[in-house]
Amino acid sequence: MMRTNRNVEKKNLLDNYGDLFTENIMFCGLAGFSEFFQTSWLDRILNWQEQEKGCFWMYTFPSDEGHVRRRPKRSEKFVEGGCSSHNTAVAVGALGGFLLYGTS
Repeated sequence: MMRTNRNVEKKNLLDNYGDLFTENIMFCGLAGFSEFFQTSWLDRILNWQEQEKGCFWMYTFPSDEGHVRRRPKRSEKFVEGGCSSHNTAVAVGALGGFLLYGTS
């Protein structure tokens, strides 16, 4: 999982794999693998937060030009304003891990 996160970051694939990247940080970090709690990764997660709504990286739907950046998962639930409930929950879980690690 660490290799996956490093490759995603190195190859700049975070737009496509941000969900997996954040899940790895949350699950592995909370399982005791503190090397997942890297300051640069914390900064990335915090930068994904939608400042006005407080949620984390909403899915982008087709634009006027017809480009699609990503598609929602079938089981995804969107809250008011189009926020991703799954991505928000995973990001908050990862941030909780950073907080726990930083205070222990």
